[in-house]
Amino acid sequence: MNYTNIKELFEKGYAVVLILFAGVLYRVIGYPASAIWYDEAISLYRARLPLNVLATDHLKYGSHLVWELLLRPFAAISQSLWVIRLPALLFGCSSLIIVWLLMKRMEFSILGQILSGILVAFLPGLIWTTQDARPYAMISFLLILSAYYAIQRRWLGLLAASGLLAISHQIGPLYVTGPLVMALYLWPRELKHIVLVGFGAFLSWLPWLFYIFFRTNNLTTFQFWLHENLLTYFPNAWHQALWVGTLNSGYKLLLPFLLSIISILLVITTHGRQQIAMFLLFISPLFAMISVSLALQNVTFYRTLEPILIPFCLLVGCNLNYLLKSPAKRAVGAIITLVWIALLIISASNWNPANRGGNLDQAAAYIRENWQSGDILYYATGTVALPFDYYLNDKQNYLMDGISNPNLTPPTLHGYQFAALDEIPYRHAWVIYPQEPLLTAEQIERLDQNVQGSNPVYRITAFQFSPILVYRVP
Repeated sequence: MNYTNIKELFEKGYAVVLILFAGVLYRVIGYPASAIWYDEAISLYRARLPLNVLATDHLKYGSHLVWELLLRPFAAISQSLWVIRLPALLFGCSSLIIVWLLMKRMEFSILGQILSGILVAFLPGLIWTTQDARPYAMISFLLILSAYYAIQRRWLGLLAASGLLAISHQIGPLYVTGPLVMALYLWPRELKHIVLVGFGAFLSWLPWLFYIFFRTNNLTTFQFWLHENLLTYFPNAWHQALWVGTLNSGYKLLLPFLLSIISILLVITTHGRQQIAMFLLFISPLFAMISVSLALQNVTFYRTLEPILIPFCLLVGCNLNYLLKSPAKRAVGAIITLVWIALLIISASNWNPANRGGNLDQAAAYIRENWQSGDILYYATGTVALPFDYYLNDKQNYLMDGISNPNLTPPTLHGYQFAALDEIPYRHAWVIYPQEPLLTAEQIERLDQNVQGSNPVYRITAFQFSPILVYRVP
């Protein structure tokens, strides 16, 4: 292939298609390889509940009812990981198609498409959501689809996509602000249509409002793990949303956050229609989330930030294109571009889809291989019971009694016997002990007594959950 052929490849946009196709392959390869973890296991558990039970007793322990309903037919076909993760994979890959259509519609230059495409295709946070049996790939898809409809002034399409986006999560309306504010900027004379779309999206969210207000008696979301101090927590949450554990030490922790801030602030120096539209698509949901966090309770967790990563990538890509084409700002644009590419390469070298679940499947295999007649499984909390039971549901098991925190063991969790370990006859007890900060001092003392000072035979670690220790007693 000579220089002319390569130039033609770029000028006709084929390079963009190849980059996005590589992103699809990157998502598909290894997507069922990692072990299941609690958030996926609880989604699968809830998707298999009778509808009347899911919509009543269990509703208060989840915020993803739409996702769980969507997952039901897949779980009915098979509970293998490649099937239950398939919806997220389809949404994640479909998002790349919408990204390509959106960039063409917004008349991104070829360089802008390439830069945005590289970020969207290979950013670890977007790959993670695509390979995780959780709703965030769906939310991300609905957000970018809503933006595409807004750009085209297809108001019925925008109403449908925004309505689904609003009801997809308790904080769904916060995501809807992005496409609506962007539409208002692009089409200020269409205010009537935009207001009607916003009203329709709000109506679709009313069931969640009823749940939040009448079932929890307050307007805070049911997110126990979110830190209250937004200023100290948000930089880490944003970092984890971008890199999901692939960049975790020293300069790798600080540099991406500073680079994000710089990339966003540089929009102030531009006045292009593309940059401003992408800026509003990204910043509006983020501003709404920060406002709710300051007024009520922090909702800027790494997973709730992941749906706005595609708008962020489009914003950075089109802005870098502007800088690289400006003689006065080309050097700055080149440096920022090289740093982003370097970080993507470093994170890719640390990315292993099989490690996303912390090798919990290997721990379960170790227990099975060393199991003896008379052994039992003893789970400290429901957060470890569900993922381990995915692999070991044919083994006798018990849950530690006295766990009243519903975020550790939901009270509506069925199929387990609750007991103290010293009340159970066994040959060996495989004690599964998460290092959860929500365990009380009394519960930790009980667990320490149960393991009798022995060393764990397995340790499971992943960035998204507390370490899990596996003991064999005696």
